[in-house]
Amino acid sequence: MVAAGKSTFSQALVQGSTLPFVRVNQDTIRRDGTPGTRKQCVTAARNALMSGKSVVVDRCVCVCVLMRTCMDVWMCAGMGS
Repeated sequence: MVAAGKSTFSQALVQGSTLPFVRVNQDTIRRDGTPGTRKQCVTAARNALMSGKSVVVDRCVCVCVLMRTCMDVWMCAGMGS
């Protein structure tokens, strides 16, 4: 769903929430303006969850492998029990 407002929504959620959210986006995870890697996103999500924060994954192309990776990170952080 290109241009559906996913990034706008996720940014508003993070900024407007009283809960500690972290937004993970592969296009913006690197500070030099170039897209990052899936590994960088998984690491950022895992670190945020392990430190007690909630995570918003802002991603356009979400294939089954990525969904499984997100679920694995969630389970490893103890969120599935």
